[in-house]
Amino acid sequence: MRFNKDFVLQFGLLYGLIMSAYTLISYLLGVDFMLNWFNIGFSLLLPFGITYYIGVKSREKNGGFITWKESFMELFMVLAAGMFITVAFNFVLNTIIDPELSLKVYDQTVEKTMTMLQDMGSDEATLDETYKRFEEGREEVLNTYTPIGVIKTYFSGLLFAAIVAALIALFVKRGNPNPFAGTE
Repeated sequence: MRFNKDFVLQFGLLYGLIMSAYTLISYLLGVDFMLNWFNIGFSLLLPFGITYYIGVKSREKNGGFITWKESFMELFMVLAAGMFITVAFNFVLNTIIDPELSLKVYDQTVEKTMTMLQDMGSDEATLDETYKRFEEGREEVLNTYTPIGVIKTYFSGLLFAAIVAALIALFVKRGNPNPFAGTE
């Protein structure tokens, strides 16, 4: 299999645009929707669905057969390109469009967590310790959208991309039954 730069760029762009569009839709529906369990679950499953579609397209491009290694490499490169777009969009959304968004989401998360802990009957010491840890995390949220934070986000996202690509490659791979397929 030869590296197909056009395929990687085309489907990387597709991945990045779909993920960015979903993030924009979530943003437009509000912070409550962004923290809704359905939205969180769907946003975790969406990359798998898109990657599976891309993996099937990659297999079709290769005549219906692809090894795990070939599938993994191509999917990882597609996801790396797509994540660049997604991280760039999130940077623009959280620094230019709505600089307060990350703190709004964080504060709402703190509020929901504290309410849930209170409803479960947690004692005051546990609540105070949890709140103290959340306050320490506030600085990390602010650092996420600095230039170094964006770079860290991208490279830590590559780890997630590698896991997604590895799992999807397991489902996409299909060996060629022709024993002479690799010899030319």
